[in-house]
Amino acid sequence: MRWFSTACLWFQYKSKCTRMDLLEFIFLLLSIPCFKASHFFFKRTYALQQRELLRLGRECIRLGGEDYSLEFDNLVLDHSGVTQTYYALCDIGRRCERSSKTANCAHVRHG
Repeated sequence: MRWFSTACLWFQYKSKCTRMDLLEFIFLLLSIPCFKASHFFFKRTYALQQRELLRLGRECIRLGGEDYSLEFDNLVLDHSGVTQTYYALCDIGRRCERSSKTANCAHVRHG
């Protein structure tokens, strides 16, 4: 996954450094499949990690505990573009921050 993203950035850098328009165009065309491959592998890795989290949550319930895993409401990255993936992950990050702030203040008793 990192190799494809590095190759994409290298091709983009080379396209900016070249003086011939044809080479610039060729380097930009070569960067597009590298970016798409990097995004594809990112989505696959994310899906595998999401499955692992759900499995661990079920394991906690089976052992008599509670499921503290995040709930991924309608978060399917299979057919979403880069911007939709970015905003969905930002939303998860905000939910994590809110839940950690709530957990940190749970011991305070007002009364």
